[in-house]
Amino acid sequence: VGNARVPLGGTAEGDAVDNTVLGSAYWAIPNTGVDGLSAGVGFYQPFGFNANYEDTYIGRYWGDHSELTILTLQPTVSYRLNDTLSLGAGFTVNHVDGKLTRRMLSPLDALAPLQGRNPNNGLQSLIGDDIAYGWNVGGLWDIPPSLHLGAGYRSEVDYDVEGSVRFSNVPAGVLPFTTGQYDAVLKLTTPENYEVSVAYDVSPSTKLHGSWIR
Repeated sequence: VGNARVPLGGTAEGDAVDNTVLGSAYWAIPNTGVDGLSAGVGFYQPFGFNANYEDTYIGRYWGDHSELTILTLQPTVSYRLNDTLSLGAGFTVNHVDGKLTRRMLSPLDALAPLQGRNPNNGLQSLIGDDIAYGWNVGGLWDIPPSLHLGAGYRSEVDYDVEGSVRFSNVPAGVLPFTTGQYDAVLKLTTPENYEVSVAYDVSPSTKLHGSWIR
């Protein structure tokens, strides 16, 4: 029957996003042996999210558990052109690891509320990862005696998250292609980033800092 609707109950309780601890590490070589040339490497997490809804979430057929982690390794070099101006550039090696799940209904499940029972709630999972590359540039202008102006740009990064789609708790033979495991690719692009910052030396031990990021 066209436009037929079956009521499917659900809840919208609690906080789907848990607290997460992020870590980073940086190593700098201020004196490389070449006058004015410095180098360094950073390891950090620029993007990511983790949302996990309750099993009875009303939107579970669109999204149930979404988890994405991006880890970045960034080697960088900088060169001091004169006493006040420095320029830097580097590239990024980015690893993405993701998992997306949602609940599924089969034709038999659509009748479950009318029969006084809960739907079977099959599970569809997409799991994959990828490594992609980006780049960054920046500059620092020291204005004596206490002001520092900086600007930086980080490129967007395009990923092909390759992995598999898996199905579980789905009755065999009810729907095609809903048993077993299949290859899958999810395209993902993380955005470019601009930053302008200013710092002021209040005293030898105190510095004020502000930035604008897009």
